[in-house]
Amino acid sequence: MKINKYSIMKNMALVFIMIIVVPTFLACSKDKSIVLNNDVKTNSKSQQDSIKVNQSFININSNKGEMFIPCFWKDNKLLGVLETPKRIDIDMPYSDKFYSININENSLDKTNQESYSCAVDSIKGPALDEKEKLYYYDFTEDKSKRFYIKGYNEGLDENYKATNGNMYNVDGNNRFLTYHTYRINYRTNKQIGTISLFDLKTNKLYKNNNIGDINISIVGYCKFLKKFIVFDNKGEIFKVNFNGQNLEIEKICKIDISDFRSNNMDISDFQLNNMDINAKIQNDNIYIINFDGNKLLKYNIKTKESKVLLDKRKEGIKMLDYFPKQNVLVLEKENEVKDNNIKTKMYSDIYLAEIKNDELNIFYRNSYKNIAEKYKKEMYEKLLNSNKKEDLIKMNHAFITNINDKGDKLSIIVNIEVGNKKNKNILERSQVVDYYNIKRN
Repeated sequence: MKINKYSIMKNMALVFIMIIVVPTFLACSKDKSIVLNNDVKTNSKSQQDSIKVNQSFININSNKGEMFIPCFWKDNKLLGVLETPKRIDIDMPYSDKFYSININENSLDKTNQESYSCAVDSIKGPALDEKEKLYYYDFTEDKSKRFYIKGYNEGLDENYKATNGNMYNVDGNNRFLTYHTYRINYRTNKQIGTISLFDLKTNKLYKNNNIGDINISIVGYCKFLKKFIVFDNKGEIFKVNFNGQNLEIEKICKIDISDFRSNNMDISDFQLNNMDINAKIQNDNIYIINFDGNKLLKYNIKTKESKVLLDKRKEGIKMLDYFPKQNVLVLEKENEVKDNNIKTKMYSDIYLAEIKNDELNIFYRNSYKNIAEKYKKEMYEKLLNSNKKEDLIKMNHAFITNINDKGDKLSIIVNIEVGNKKNKNILERSQVVDYYNIKRN
């Protein structure tokens, strides 16, 4: 079973000439005082002194064509599973054991810990097995643990089929996990949402199999209300009330997120209605990221005030990820480059930032422009010299970010795959793993 954020990356659009688009990391810039534009306050000298960043990287290459899928940090090590696909469009099973990255040896070390052949994005939480059965796993100890959760999908109207579904531990109250879906009756075109909450302490399941036409983006816990809250993809906020084993949701307010939806004209109304809004809940705040990843809004439930923390829609800057709990943003900036006199876009800079006093403060920059020649020689030119050059395609140029609970260790992994567009066999693949140690005084 593949967690959403990885399956989304596997379905990214194909991009054709590789050397133009490969965002090769890791030449550190000595200049850490970055100005993106005049209205963004960036780090002062005092702030630079208060945040220290050490960066290192390794290049993972495997003769077997394995791809490392990072999962979580444990004991200062990044653990993940291996995938060995034979074709670009087919996901293969994951390794049954976790692997960790050995920085000193530029290698992957196999651990004794069982992974249940599942790619997850946290050290404990819910997942589905190969038979689509829900279980809860715990990898905090050396011996992996899991138990199955029964009844979460009982009583569903069989006329409605799920168009999307999400499961995770509830931010702010890890005693509970949630599972919510959005379902459609293809004969009547009627759509309904569902929500479940499972109490890990009492093993009790609470749910509602029909909350109306509500497509939940995220469920969280609000300390101010002392309630679970729901944020949907239309910008509406609901509080969750318990009525026995049944859940009832009550609308609180609505935020205007009209310009947070996709600007892609090719997306239909049906797709837009089924699309998740990228939102995170931390304490009494809801952080909303627009579809294109270049605008960030904070809404405080207690004060009912909104604040735009980032708006870079005109500047070619977008968020790779935002971690509110650790207060770390990972940004990338587009630079226009030429290759054979053809202008194109290239993601060429990585920025690490924090939100301080509701302002964006960038404390580290990493430019990977100077390393592009490395991949031209090692990967692209190697393929061009083969007799398959007319069939080359590039896909799955994907960034995967992981941060530990303390927020002092961050990894960014770039996956690069080159394949044949006729038979879709993978010809070459590579990974770059970028490590950051972040120290705040």
